[in-house]
Amino acid sequence: MALIEFDNYKTQLMTFRTPLEEIRASLDLEGKQQRIIEMERQMEEPAFWDDPEKSAKIMKELNSLKSSVSRYNSLRSQFEDIETLIEMGQEEDDEEQKEDD
Repeated sequence: MALIEFDNYKTQLMTFRTPLEEIRASLDLEGKQQRIIEMERQMEEPAFWDDPEKSAKIMKELNSLKSSVSRYNSLRSQFEDIETLIEMGQEEDDEEQKEDD
């Protein structure tokens, strides 16, 4: 594969970097992470389970927050994996061109 093609792939991929960061900001992932920590600390308290209705509500919110964070992290991981694959392809193409010289 030509080095130019990898450059094109990388350029196309980079167009998604800013929107990905905008999604992170709009989802307030840092705030969600903090809330998850707080809720998990609440769950460690002995009296947490004394009120089943309240604890169920908190568990539902916690699961929702974790799901949002997990989906973003998965998307971010896929972005980084694709970026790595493109870089590996570029390096391999470079090595092949050097061997041909």
